Amino acid sequence: MIRLCIAAALSLCVLTAIVEGKAPKYSRHEIVAPYCIPHSTEADSLFKAACDQEIAGEYGLAASLYLEAIAADSMLCDAYDNLGRVYRVLGKYDSAIILYRKSLEIMPDNNVAMMNLGVALTNMGRLNEADSVYAAMIDMYADDPEGFFGKGKLLYLQERPAEALPYLNRAESLYVEQQSDWLPDAYLFIALCYSELKEFSRSKSYFERCAADFKSSGFVNYQRALVYLLQEPQDADSAVIFLRMAAELKYPLPEELQKLISDR
Repeated sequence: MIRLCIAAALSLCVLTAIVEGKAPKYSRHEIVAPYCIPHSTEADSLFKAACDQEIAGEYGLAASLYLEAIAADSMLCDAYDNLGRVYRVLGKYDSAIILYRKSLEIMPDNNVAMMNLGVALTNMGRLNEADSVYAAMIDMYADDPEGFFGKGKLLYLQERPAEALPYLNRAESLYVEQQSDWLPDAYLFIALCYSELKEFSRSKSYFERCAADFKSSGFVNYQRALVYLLQEPQDADSAVIFLRMAAELKYPLPEELQKLISDR
């Protein structure tokens, strides 16, 4: 029986990969009314053109068009929000944070800017600032799952899984009510929390719920393998299945686990 001593806490780099892996499925003007109505037809046209380029993955051009929209209407908070998202894709987190804060100056109750500011601060390791953002979001928007999800993520990252679970469970419930595409994210972090707490049966159950959404993640397959290796009794056969999937996805495995695969 292989014995492991493995810290399963999520690193900032892995957290960034998971969170930013949620590529936007839409531009905001397509699914919600704008928070800031453009004050000119020029700004509106530029904003919509920028959204189209963002959807097409032309981030450099999208950024230029969002900047033009802001130049045409400095109060267009939607343009600041979307440009911040583009900058995150490009790895320009400091610039994104500045834009989200500017959006909140224009409209302090803009929950989209709050959510994205929390994500950007978390990925920069500025956890205390992110915590303040999520706390404000929870106070202002009790029915918005993103504040609860963000707070739960932070607590998990701070190695406080028992405290994280109530927030993540609340996010899960709200995602279900709202039929949100982001429900698998809550499942994943709940699974990680239960794994940390050595409640492996519950952890496996939640990993299974989000398996299809994260099947191409080497990290998630690796974490699923750990559950089977750390539970009692150990299930090495099942663990090897997920270790092989993680290896195929180029996830770096410890030498002892590489040996476990080769011995099977």
